Amino acid sequence: SIVGASELAAFFASPATVLFAFFSREILIILFDNSSVAIGSALLAILAPSVTLVSILTIINTVLEAKGGYTIPLASMSAGGIAKIIVSSFLVGKTEIAIWGAPIGTFVSYLVSILLSLAIYSNRVGNAFLVVKAFFKSSACAVIAVIPTIAIRNHFLKENYFYSVFLLTLYAVIYLLLSFLSGSLPVKCTKIIAK
Repeated sequence: SIVGASELAAFFASPATVLFAFFSREILIILFDNSSVAIGSALLAILAPSVTLVSILTIINTVLEAKGGYTIPLASMSAGGIAKIIVSSFLVGKTEIAIWGAPIGTFVSYLVSILLSLAIYSNRVGNAFLVVKAFFKSSACAVIAVIPTIAIRNHFLKENYFYSVFLLTLYAVIYLLLSFLSGSLPVKCTKIIAK
């Protein structure tokens, strides 16, 4: 079902969004040397909301395409692309914003695309809110899991490879526990997809 697919997408997209937003430094410390972390972590944090937006957009556009609207995803993505070009060129051209305009442009691009696709979905298929609503429970778990993880990070204040791995693992364990307790762990969906 569409809701089931949305819940499964939300289960993965929500923690990814939160990790990019709050733990971008830790992610980059694991992947790169420290000299690349400072600017990259800020850019990754700005880009974070786009992870959830692109997940919802992919589901909506896939359903619209399956319902015969083959050109709708292309049209909505094209509109988003135009918005990105306009916003990015305007922001990147400003000295005080410069490179920060690129992830902002990406966010605006997905936002424009998703608003168009949601409007068409509501008109042709049904209540688009059901797809968005499917993201709420996983998003809540992802955000709540941040609180104890950030508390531990702020208490120890260390930045190295092993500490970053520990912190991200801790977040994952708390998120999975909350997902299990809240019922947002999409066990049924994964079984259906496996068949």
